[in-house]
Amino acid sequence: MRLGKFLQRIDSVLLKIQNAILIFSTASIILLMCIGVIMRYFLNANFNGLEELILILGFWIYFVGGAIAFRDDDHMEASILYPMIKSEKKKNLYLIWKFTLELPIILVIAKWSFDYLQWSISLLPTTVVYNIPYAVAQFPILICFVLSIFYTLANVVRAIAAYRERDSASGKSEEVQ
Repeated sequence: MRLGKFLQRIDSVLLKIQNAILIFSTASIILLMCIGVIMRYFLNANFNGLEELILILGFWIYFVGGAIAFRDDDHMEASILYPMIKSEKKKNLYLIWKFTLELPIILVIAKWSFDYLQWSISLLPTTVVYNIPYAVAQFPILICFVLSIFYTLANVVRAIAAYRERDSASGKSEEVQ
């Protein structure tokens, strides 16, 4: 049981870090946009490189948000089968199948994102105005898929536990009858 509490603590810390990144990135984009508007319309000056900064922050928002969506199993999906399943036990089996099928796909994408970041670091391309390495915008891609591996494994474990709980509950109800 200690392992479960330890993993919950890791999850809690990761979620706090991800939320902090989202809050910082979103607030920074809002601030930068306001500064850009003030400079352009009130000071008649340009904010060179504004788009670079917003793009980098946008990558962080998009991919950290994607990792949180994996955590909560909250990605948009078009499942026809799941709503048709009436039995909770069969729904849990479906979720086990779904998460288990997701895992190798996420592993491949995580490997690709690692290779992409490694390639980008070796070339060291930078933004035009501020010379920020592109890897700064590409790093959240890797973070997203590494966290997605962790979260999908957790979802598999949760689905198996729910299936076993449902299975043992149905076994007890059969014994009573």
